[in-house]
Amino acid sequence: MKFHVDKPDRLENRLIELGFQQTASEQHQDTYLRHPCRDFKSTDEAFRIRRINQAACFTYKGPRQSTAVKIREEIELPIDAAQIVPWQTLVERLGFTTLPPVS
Repeated sequence: MKFHVDKPDRLENRLIELGFQQTASEQHQDTYLRHPCRDFKSTDEAFRIRRINQAACFTYKGPRQSTAVKIREEIELPIDAAQIVPWQTLVERLGFTTLPPVS
């Protein structure tokens, strides 16, 4: 679940007051892949390689379903972080192009 927080500092302070402690930190980097024959932006889809610290995965997100709550199909395939470059090369050979990474 994801929630919009208007005042993240206030939330963080309140969590500390309640005794919560940070146990880990994650660094995300997404590299989105553009389909050679379909505009994912217009179809409301996404295909990316996500790096989280030393882990990685391919993620496909389908179009949002028209409901009050944001629901979409999501398929994640974990990959060994050491294999990111060969996998990225493979999808590029299949015609996908990579967009600049987003952190």
